[in-house]
Amino acid sequence: MKYLSIWYLLIPIFVISGCKNSTIPTGEVTATVIEYKVNYLSEKAGKIPTKMLPGKMTVIFAGHYALNKIEGFFGQFSLIYIGNLKNESVITMLKLFDKKYVYYGKRGELPCGFIDPGKLTVSETGITRNILGFNCKELSVQSEQDSAFSIFCTEDIRLKKPNVTTPYKQIDEVLLEFNTQLSLLNMKLTANNVQEKTISWDLFRVGEEYKERPRDFMEKTIHELFK
Repeated sequence: MKYLSIWYLLIPIFVISGCKNSTIPTGEVTATVIEYKVNYLSEKAGKIPTKMLPGKMTVIFAGHYALNKIEGFFGQFSLIYIGNLKNESVITMLKLFDKKYVYYGKRGELPCGFIDPGKLTVSETGITRNILGFNCKELSVQSEQDSAFSIFCTEDIRLKKPNVTTPYKQIDEVLLEFNTQLSLLNMKLTANNVQEKTISWDLFRVGEEYKERPRDFMEKTIHELFK
């Protein structure tokens, strides 16, 4: 059973910053929905074969809010990042079987589980590429821990501060291909579908059944799943 809970917890990439329920509008809204194909950069994450992990991540942008939800095991697991791009805060919601936890992040914090890359050096390479009809420019990103890698981003999708919930908040354009690390899980994500879709604002609300927990509790719970 522990192995299954690990299987489903390793996926969330990105993430998303958050807000309290009282600030969420009611009704429906037209959202930008981006689906990403996930390619894992190693054969294992800790003791877990990455070939067993799901290969898709979905990010939803609506107004100045954003959401990322991963769920599985017949509804017994979910990990949700809810975000407010305006105040640059991140909510993490974690469900494991009958346990539900939430952490309300402080302004500028990385979402729970992500490895802080430290100071980033970002430069344009002059290379461009078309991804799903969007004009993208290549950026070379150098972190303090790893060798340089490429990111492709686009100005064609108009969003303010779309990356404040990722390690790349200094990049102002929407990412359509990028690398990230959640705990021991290294991955590369490439957008394979972008669409406008009507959704309910209720998706961005934190359920009352979620019990608030401190950041160190959430971090420890995520990282221990690799042991």
